[in-house]
Amino acid sequence: MLDAPTPPRGDRPLTAEDVPAPLAKWAMPLGITLLAYAVLGSLLMVLAVGVALAAPMLMKLAAPGGEPPRMPLVLLAFVVTGGVLSLGLGVLLGVGGLGVVSQRRVGIARVQRWAVIRLVLAAVSLVVSWVLLPTQVEYNRLAHEWQVAASNDPRMREMLGDFDPAANRRMTLISQVGGSIAVSLVPFGVLLFLGRPAVQRQVERWD
Repeated sequence: MLDAPTPPRGDRPLTAEDVPAPLAKWAMPLGITLLAYAVLGSLLMVLAVGVALAAPMLMKLAAPGGEPPRMPLVLLAFVVTGGVLSLGLGVLLGVGGLGVVSQRRVGIARVQRWAVIRLVLAAVSLVVSWVLLPTQVEYNRLAHEWQVAASNDPRMREMLGDFDPAANRRMTLISQVGGSIAVSLVPFGVLLFLGRPAVQRQVERWD
């Protein structure tokens, strides 16, 4: 009886590491969505910073006459700093999204890092906004009074009415809290999804 052929040297039984990881159906749509979110968010931040820098010129175009109030330097610095940090986070998220599409663990790590930093910055931004709230309300008052004075339309002046500091403070605070919650929804949802045991088991098989 012939002996069974000896397997070539180096052959060994297949292990789990030798079998390619199955494709994760969620990787492609999630990665593309995060990439699009990063691009759109970065564009919006560039627009926000541009509007803040060009505010006096835009106010002159809207209501010619007189010199419009300039945004306090501390508020302008806050907006510009937030824009720069958001652009950096957008790059991190975009690179992470590409890694998720390619099913690379480094892509997941970058997305998770983005989500944590984004949540921390949202909390810090809310605190700083609260500290700067009196300055913001005062700037809003000056802008409102200039707009009323620069308007030649009595109906527009009547519609603008008198400036109510308490109401403006309340609306400004609501917008700040709402904005912080809005920018926290996506990173919080991403962390919850990527933290699911089934997702983690799939990611462990990636390169």
